[in-house]
Amino acid sequence: NGIDVSAIARAAAVSRRQLERRFRQHLDRTPNDEIQRVLIRRVTELLTATDMSLSEIAASTGFEHPEYLSTVFKKSVGTTPMAYRRAQKR
Repeated sequence: NGIDVSAIARAAAVSRRQLERRFRQHLDRTPNDEIQRVLIRRVTELLTATDMSLSEIAASTGFEHPEYLSTVFKKSVGTTPMAYRRAQKR
């Protein structure tokens, strides 16, 4: 919750630029892309395994607003969180 690229760089004891370069080299994505990927994966888990509201999921995964979570989720997954939940329950 609340993790950002600067915090990762500090924890890894490297500069932000060096961290970004290493991420690109080894994972072919930025640290921010990886943070978002992990968060969206967690959101999908919560959507399928719980009955938590979108507001609760947003709060528990570090998204300040459920509307922003919906926007990021749709861009990443291709559907809205609620449509994803409905499709998984079939």
